Amino acid sequence: MLTIMQQQPRLQKVMTTFASHQEREKAERAEWRAMTPVQRLQAVETMRQFNHPAYDPATSRLQRFYTVA
Repeated sequence: MLTIMQQQPRLQKVMTTFASHQEREKAERAEWRAMTPVQRLQAVETMRQFNHPAYDPATSRLQRFYTVA
C-alpha cells in the first residue's frame, strides 16, 4: 500500500461548469462515491502532500492543532 502512495500522482485537468453550488456538491459526492477505497486514499494522500509538502514520515509528525488567526 505504501508503494502505491509514493508514486507521483497524475493530474487530470478538467473544467466543468455548474449552474449552482448544490449541483457542484452533488457531482463531487458522486465522483468520490465512484472511486474505489484505494483511489480515495490516494486522493486524500495527494491532498495531504500538497498541503504539507515538507512532511517526512521518518522524522516529522503532522500538527495536532491548527490555529486560526
